[in-house]
Amino acid sequence: MSDSKQDIKLFLDNEGNLNIARKNVSDENWKSLSNFWSNERLFLDSDLLIISIQEFLRKKSWLKYGWSNRGHSYEISNDLRSFLENSISKERDFEKYANSNEPQDINFSRLNISRELRDFQKQAVNRQINLPSGANFSVPGAGKTTTTLALWRYFNDRGDVNKLLVIAPKSAFSAWETEPSEVFADAENIKIEQFLGQYIDRNVDLLITNFEQLDNSSKLDRLIDWVIRNNVMLVIDEAHRVKAGPKSVRWNAIKKLTTFAKRIDLLTGTPMPQGYEDLVNLFCLSWQPLADNFFTLERMQSLSRGGIFERTTKLELNLPAMNIHPVVIEMGDLHKEIYTSLTAIYSGILSARMSSRNLMRQKGKAVMTLIIAATNPSLISGFRTEDSFLGLEWPPKEVKQDEDLLEKVRNYQNREAVSKMNWLLAFMKKSKEEGKKVLIWSNFIGNLRIAEIMLKQFNPVMIYGATPQEERVSLIERFKHDPDCFALITNPQTLGEGISLHHHCHEAVYIDRTYNAGLYLQSLDRIHRLGLAEDQVTNVYVLQSEGTVDTAISSRLQSKIQTMANALDDQSLSRSSIENFDDDIDYSGIVGINDEDLNDLLSHLKLSG
Repeated sequence: MSDSKQDIKLFLDNEGNLNIARKNVSDENWKSLSNFWSNERLFLDSDLLIISIQEFLRKKSWLKYGWSNRGHSYEISNDLRSFLENSISKERDFEKYANSNEPQDINFSRLNISRELRDFQKQAVNRQINLPSGANFSVPGAGKTTTTLALWRYFNDRGDVNKLLVIAPKSAFSAWETEPSEVFADAENIKIEQFLGQYIDRNVDLLITNFEQLDNSSKLDRLIDWVIRNNVMLVIDEAHRVKAGPKSVRWNAIKKLTTFAKRIDLLTGTPMPQGYEDLVNLFCLSWQPLADNFFTLERMQSLSRGGIFERTTKLELNLPAMNIHPVVIEMGDLHKEIYTSLTAIYSGILSARMSSRNLMRQKGKAVMTLIIAATNPSLISGFRTEDSFLGLEWPPKEVKQDEDLLEKVRNYQNREAVSKMNWLLAFMKKSKEEGKKVLIWSNFIGNLRIAEIMLKQFNPVMIYGATPQEERVSLIERFKHDPDCFALITNPQTLGEGISLHHHCHEAVYIDRTYNAGLYLQSLDRIHRLGLAEDQVTNVYVLQSEGTVDTAISSRLQSKIQTMANALDDQSLSRSSIENFDDDIDYSGIVGINDEDLNDLLSHLKLSG
């Protein structure tokens, strides 16, 4: 840039983006300035440059060293100045509390909180009030909803916030609608409303919406306007749903909301199912306006609970034992032949080193095919789209290229029994004799339907994504209370969150699993949570076809869960989940694979090939 003095003005717009306005800047310098921000430039005309605030925070030293030190001047609006001061303040807060946070002592009765909080809940509240942004990563059953409502009341009483906005799965709506009456003595004065895109009553106190509403830009704008006009505490329930970070449309939508919220709180029992990157993406939401490059891997690895996040463990809840039994099942000869052929077909694409979104989608498809082939290869041929995994395109075109293989796949079920289903049938007969209800999991709707037909004598109920919400409630109630209904057949994507079956069911079977550790852990907690009798044993059976991707998945889930256990200082997590083991649509995201998973799978293919 030239040495002549240049003037710019910096300010925030209503979308939470940074605007650089051209006041007295030469065309040459304006072009140079535009090129500097080109990677994140959203809009450029002759007078205005719009960039993301995160990109500006990553490069904010430019303002001093690339601009003012060259003799140029700038003007910063009051709202942007406050934003930047807040960023510096939050950096200090984060470093101050990252690894130690001494609790305060709240007088809960003074806050009109009528429910008697447990000691671990009081501790969670007393520590979280020190922080500008909260994170409760406690296991299901630890009362995250209760502690969050107590936090809201504390900050409301202090005058920091008045409204509460909760983004949650629909399955969690009832808890947020009913809990206030059990927590607050003056609950009749709290107006609660669901937001499904309509006009928001100005008198509403607690507004609940689901993640899907954020996909609609007009609905999102309405929420943003409401947050701007009020002092809002924003709660993201089951926050792992937006762990994908900036590549996720919903993450970016929530990010716009967090820009204007007075406080943000994250709630999830599985904050980092894939690894530390998930934690980074969540904290980039809750600790705005810190730049994403602030949350380094080293900083994440050094965190400990009781600092900037809370976690009550299953050990601290004093839950009885949960035993996980791997069941290794030998495949039939034809099954082995088909699976071996498929590994050969997909080894090339899985070993490809190029990096692109499309390639990862293809790798995700390949992994999906191997997972389903390890259970029932007949499902990968001629299956309708709506019957496939989460309704995705099916089957992958690569299978159709080998007509001989395709013929074997088509005829498989007529020639050979499905080994896992035979085991399941025998297990259900024994369970019925013992009067035990069983929760059966599979990621594939085809498997669910086959299980429903095979287990007809046990009067099962089946619930998957297409099952209407009202029908789900009645089916769950039937499973709980009908003495002749012995099986609930479902997938983790549908019932992995938001329901409690631990008073009625203590046995679970996984027909198959993906690499998604979060879905697996969440689904385990449906029958293992607070409220179990001291002597109640929970048994989980994981079916693994010998020498297949099932084994590779077990190994990687064990590794992911151990990483999470170390990060959250919760070794009971690994003991309860893996102790008994031997060792937007993006297919890769749905299956839960990352580069480490793929490398491990390639090793498996070489060993088994």
